[in-house]
Amino acid sequence: EVAEDINYFLSESEQREGALAAGVHVNAEGEVDATGGWTVQLLPGAPDSVADQVMANLQAMKMSPTEMILSGMRPKDMIDLCMAGMEPTVYAPQKPSYTCTC
Repeated sequence: EVAEDINYFLSESEQREGALAAGVHVNAEGEVDATGGWTVQLLPGAPDSVADQVMANLQAMKMSPTEMILSGMRPKDMIDLCMAGMEPTVYAPQKPSYTCTC
């Protein structure tokens, strides 16, 4: 339900088109053992063909984000599903750091 609320906010308040899915898995002991999700937003000026492709990709997904994580999928695997048929630029992960400029 949280994902739906955020989608509604982005659509109505921010007037951004997109999709968001989130999930959490609680094991038999009542502990959270998997959580994650994804969000996709169209950039201003994106052609309708991009929106159509993303929508088709999202509708073709067979698993929820929770099922994806439990099955061993990594974030890059989820990006590949969301962006199938397109050529997204994926940058190498970077560790955040702070450098004082004083």
